[in-house]
Amino acid sequence: MVMSVAFRPAVRSALMVALVCAWPLAHAADGSSVVSTPEGSYEELRFYTPASSIPTAVGTAQGSSNLCTSGANAGQVCAETLGFQSITAGLVTSYGYSETVATPVVYQNLTPTFAGLGVAALNGASISGDTSVDQAEGISLLFANPVEVLGFTFFDLNHQAFAPGSAPTLQLIVDERNYTINAADTSLLSSIKGKEFTLLGGATSYYLGAVRIAAVPEASTLALMGLGLAGIVLAGRRQRRG
Repeated sequence: MVMSVAFRPAVRSALMVALVCAWPLAHAADGSSVVSTPEGSYEELRFYTPASSIPTAVGTAQGSSNLCTSGANAGQVCAETLGFQSITAGLVTSYGYSETVATPVVYQNLTPTFAGLGVAALNGASISGDTSVDQAEGISLLFANPVEVLGFTFFDLNHQAFAPGSAPTLQLIVDERNYTINAADTSLLSSIKGKEFTLLGGATSYYLGAVRIAAVPEASTLALMGLGLAGIVLAGRRQRRG
């Protein structure tokens, strides 16, 4: 009997440890870009200035250098693929799409303020002056881990948020599923989960300013958390009976 009484707290402690260990895996989000609300925590990954921390570009153009290191686009960031470090999802890779250009590049406007990501045409060693996402173009975000997208921020050609009455509707493709969203709505009516999010150009050109994401727990993490909770409840019932 003595061993049984001593064993119950040990089991409960072990299950608590398992639950605590599972929690960071399910909510691996902390830092200046993470916002906590009563509904949970989310990360805002910004692609415009000013921002508390502009995402660090880790992608390079043509495997060598950044296309925007000189000339009229100096000080900006552009490459065939751009990578950004996310607290929630790890590496986020962005790339452009175009029906009319053989080699589109992702263009990150750092000046003026409130611009963001766009798509530009690569013509030899130079890029076009049009850096917004236009018709027949698109921009994709590929997350290293599945995420729950809660909303986007878009800016118009004047680098301002879209007014609700004049905002274009945009097509969003998530893992081969199609959605229609409004460029003025910074929050989606319902969250969308996936790994690859492609925004197509609409009747009005735009820049992608930010995306708000939350972590999606892996099945193994959920199972571990469920096991820990079940074990704690079971241990509590046994202790009350004893």
